[in-house]
Amino acid sequence: MQEVLDPKQTPNFERKWLLKILEPDPALGPRPTFYKKTAPAEVKAAVDDLYDTVVETLVQIHRAHIQSIHLKNTLNQLVPLTVVEAIEKEFERIKKENNTLVISDFNKLLSEEIQSQPAPFIYERLGERFTHYFIDEFQDTSSLQWQNLLPLIQNNLAQADPKNPKHSLMIVGDPKQSIYRWRGGRPEQFIDLALGKSPDLQPPQIVSLDTNYRSHQDIVSFNNALYTFAADYLPKKDHAALYAQGNAQNIHHKKSGFVAIEFLDKKDQEDDSKDQLYFARIEQIVSEQLDRGRSLS
Repeated sequence: MQEVLDPKQTPNFERKWLLKILEPDPALGPRPTFYKKTAPAEVKAAVDDLYDTVVETLVQIHRAHIQSIHLKNTLNQLVPLTVVEAIEKEFERIKKENNTLVISDFNKLLSEEIQSQPAPFIYERLGERFTHYFIDEFQDTSSLQWQNLLPLIQNNLAQADPKNPKHSLMIVGDPKQSIYRWRGGRPEQFIDLALGKSPDLQPPQIVSLDTNYRSHQDIVSFNNALYTFAADYLPKKDHAALYAQGNAQNIHHKKSGFVAIEFLDKKDQEDDSKDQLYFARIEQIVSEQLDRGRSLS
């Protein structure tokens, strides 16, 4: 209790007895007491009378602690965000000065240009030229990118004939590998499309690749176990089902492998050079594996 109330210490809300208070759950056992079994009866009675007040205070401390962490993280990001904003302004100035557009500008420009057109000219010309569409890494496709492509794809598939397949759409990806949310990637639109929930296209034919040809045995086994574990903790049912189904990757021929999970000392978490701690440990692990005869490839 003292470690929670002491202002000089960082509260540890991961202790089992404290979790039983903050997150009451019959599976965790009965609620903890704040006294020893050998305490006098009058002490136990007095403490029991104050139990609800103490619990309420602990909950308030916990909420304040979470807010403190949030504010600290926000403050830590203010300087980087300010620098990013300054870079973005300078980047826009240079583009304007040189009358230049970058690829990322075209999605927005194309969207704004075609919104008011019933049959955009650019789609008419492209539709005459291309009849087969292939989109790779679809889990990282943004909503804007997809909406720009959709009229062209819908027009193409509307002309499809199963007996004479001259029009097709092939989408490849894995929502579990989505890493570009920061630039608009939406794995949810891929999941909806695969489950036939998309209002834009008909339910697709799905081909799952159940064999991993890239990774070694231990890595595949670890990933399967990780997805099985994670599936039980995902709040969205579609995501949970995806992870549950993704835990059945088969191994091709590569045996052994290397997987390691480590937790570095939290004493250095406030240090500006904490990244160096990670880099040094990674370098050490790589060196150890090279010494054991493993290659970098």
